[in-house]
Amino acid sequence: MDLNELEAKLAEIEVQTTDPSLLPADQVRLEKASSILKAAIDSHKAIQDIKKTTAETSNLLRGARSESSRYWISVAAPLVGSIAVVATLLFQIHQFNENSKLQRINSEGTAFRNLIQSTHMPSELSSYTNMALLKTFLKSEAYGEQARTVAVSMMSGIASRQGFREMFLSVFPDINYSDLPELVRLSRIQNETISVATSDKRRAEKDLEDAKKRGVETQPSPSSRVQARQIGTGGLTAPNYQDTVDQIQGELDEMGDNATMTSAGIATALRKRPEDAVPDLTAALIWSADLSGLKFGSAILTGTEIGNSDVSDADLGSITQFADSDWSYTQWWRAKKINSGLLVYLKQNFAFDSSVNYFGKAASQSEYQERIEKLSSSQ
Repeated sequence: MDLNELEAKLAEIEVQTTDPSLLPADQVRLEKASSILKAAIDSHKAIQDIKKTTAETSNLLRGARSESSRYWISVAAPLVGSIAVVATLLFQIHQFNENSKLQRINSEGTAFRNLIQSTHMPSELSSYTNMALLKTFLKSEAYGEQARTVAVSMMSGIASRQGFREMFLSVFPDINYSDLPELVRLSRIQNETISVATSDKRRAEKDLEDAKKRGVETQPSPSSRVQARQIGTGGLTAPNYQDTVDQIQGELDEMGDNATMTSAGIATALRKRPEDAVPDLTAALIWSADLSGLKFGSAILTGTEIGNSDVSDADLGSITQFADSDWSYTQWWRAKKINSGLLVYLKQNFAFDSSVNYFGKAASQSEYQERIEKLSSSQ
């Protein structure tokens, strides 16, 4: 029942209670019913009051939220504007930095091209200056790799031990397997340079012997390749054949030391070889290197010179490409494993020779035979 129906029912009961003929029991029943109806009416009114109060409270809350929104909008509007200004400023700063970076790269490009052009100058002093300048490009984002390639080519022509060492440490500060291709390329160029110098020395020694037989000291003949050799930075021709021989020998000594440093770098890179990697050492010069215990994997050793080096306990068991490799002054029989084909090649071409001064602990014929038998039986 709604409130109106309850009030109507209450009025009806109150009329009935005024009837004089009403029995006392009915009178009591009607009074109880009247009390119940009055309580129900009061409850309905209370519920309506609660609903009204709730509605008013809701209206007040909506009004408060509206006021709060208007407040924050008034505060946020200038804040958003300020953030937009700051963001624009930061973007402009970023653009400025990027433009500066591009300008720097362009400037480096110009300087790098000028440097490359100047490396063709024959002056030895100019070459050393260019090497120093080249170092500044090794960490360049745009020209680092190109500078590294040029530096490796230039290093091959450095005879000075100190000059080579400084450039080598700049180009290869922390050697990893990824450096192996450039190290091998450097060793190949060094090998060619040493071969040319060795040929020049032989010619100079022959000219010297011929001059001694004739009992005279004379300038190198026009046909001699060593006539063009110069000493120091003054461009002076060697005064006689003996000076030429001594000069070339001095250069060979320094070249050998430089090649030894490169070989040590190759050994370091090989020790960091990934399990499935196949190092290409074709025509590389590896001289006076510690290769002991090294796992060569399926390395390509075609035309490789592993001379005067320590291969004790090295694993050469998977080597199948070794044609024209040179193992002079190396006690290869001390390796842990050797491929059967390579073993035959080594026995035929580089068998133990008591007259040879091998690298490392002194060798003997008995040790050689013992090791050969052990290597052969392990095939």
